Amino acid sequence: MSKSEIEKNIIEELSKAQSEAGEDETSIESETVPIGDLTGFDSLASVAVTCQCLERFGLNNHTEIISIFIGKDKNGSSCALNVAQVAYSIFKLLS
Repeated sequence: MSKSEIEKNIIEELSKAQSEAGEDETSIESETVPIGDLTGFDSLASVAVTCQCLERFGLNNHTEIISIFIGKDKNGSSCALNVAQVAYSIFKLLS
């Protein structure tokens, strides 16, 4: 699966989660940072969508992953990732 296909699937899961939460439809793109850019998308929502994405990509055995939407910056501090960064992380797991 290519990074662009992974990204498309992540955007579908995010859109579905936003819709199910009753949030207004928002344009979600590569540079969208779900935690911060999407109304109502908080750390709890990120865990739920992480589970859905891991299942969708057949990565259910990666139980150590709490949220695919949170990573580390160059200083090792936690930071919110954009959709492209999340897709790249999943791409690496699938490779």
